[in-house]
Amino acid sequence: MYTNAIKNGKHFIFINEENDVYGGCSFEHMKLKDDELWILDWIWIDPNFRQQGKLQQYWNELQPSTGRLAYKLPISEAMQKFLIKNNLDDSSGRMTGKFGTYIPFYKGK
Repeated sequence: MYTNAIKNGKHFIFINEENDVYGGCSFEHMKLKDDELWILDWIWIDPNFRQQGKLQQYWNELQPSTGRLAYKLPISEAMQKFLIKNNLDDSSGRMTGKFGTYIPFYKGK
């Protein structure tokens, strides 16, 4: 996996052992008054590499170490299932901000 941090976000490119690019994702960073928010802006995995546990394998590395997490709408049915499986879905808390409509991640018990 390759990562690049820029002023307002963090971006990842997913690369396999043969150095083939098979996906990527981007987190946008938003400073709030007394907090910060990282928004999963987009994620894409090549269809030939899906359902192989690649996202699950790197999920902890992808998450920023500080601040709250959110994801931007719309998301695919597969991503919705991933979020539910990992206790990260809280569609009851939709928010709208300068980056669009997003939903906070819920870290369940």
